[in-house]
Amino acid sequence: MSKINVVAGFLAGAIAGAVMGLLIAPDKGSKTAQKLKETMKDVSRSVADTFESQKEYLESQLNKFKKDVQAEKDDVRRTAAEAANVAGKKAGGTNVNM
Repeated sequence: MSKINVVAGFLAGAIAGAVMGLLIAPDKGSKTAQKLKETMKDVSRSVADTFESQKEYLESQLNKFKKDVQAEKDDVRRTAAEAANVAGKKAGGTNVNM
C-alpha cells in the first residue's frame, strides 16, 4: 500500500471518528456545531500540512530521478563515443568526439 493511501485512509478515519463523536455527544446543538466547526478547521489544517509534505517529498524524488536520468544519458553518450572511436580505429578512420 502506498504512503499516500495510508495517509488518506488515516485522515478519512480521523474525520469520520471526529464527526461521529461530536454528533453523538450530549451537548447543545450550538455547542456541537461550534465543536464540529473547530474540528473541521483542525482536520483541514492537518490535511493541508500532509499534502504539502507529500508534495515536497514527490518534488525531491522527481529531482533525484531527473539527475539519475541525466547521469545515465551522459553515460550512454560516453559509451557511444568510445564505441565509435573503437569502430573508427578498426576501420582505419579517425576518432569521433561527442
